[in-house]
Amino acid sequence: MPKTPKKQFFKEPTKAEIKKLELISADSTLIEKIENLEPHQGLIIETRLIPKKYKDLKKFLKYGNPLETFLINKNGELIHNSQIRKRKFDLIINRAYPGYLFTPSDITELTEDLEASGIYSYSFHTFPKQSEDLCLIDITPMEIS
Repeated sequence: MPKTPKKQFFKEPTKAEIKKLELISADSTLIEKIENLEPHQGLIIETRLIPKKYKDLKKFLKYGNPLETFLINKNGELIHNSQIRKRKFDLIINRAYPGYLFTPSDITELTEDLEASGIYSYSFHTFPKQSEDLCLIDITPMEIS
């Protein structure tokens, strides 16, 4: 993959550039539509992503209830692992969450995930790949005590 300059990679399209895109409507197949977008296409999301009771995204992130991706056993001990997290995410049906919790006080906002995805993707597009398709950003599991 050719090296992409930083400014070009993080460049947001202008209104004029957006108007030139072939627009596709997204309904219940939102994730599938996002995954299959071509560079010349744009996506119109016609469903509410923020519940009506919140004025805007800022209020939703501050006052919305995040998804808890852990369990607390009878002894009050915190239990968290990838299977619990996967099961909790799989049970989400037609409900918006502003983020998720790994522990009772450790929220990860979905906007942070999007930003992290962009930075992670940027490392693949701008730097020469190392052996075995590794990027220059090392991701290590976080130890939660």
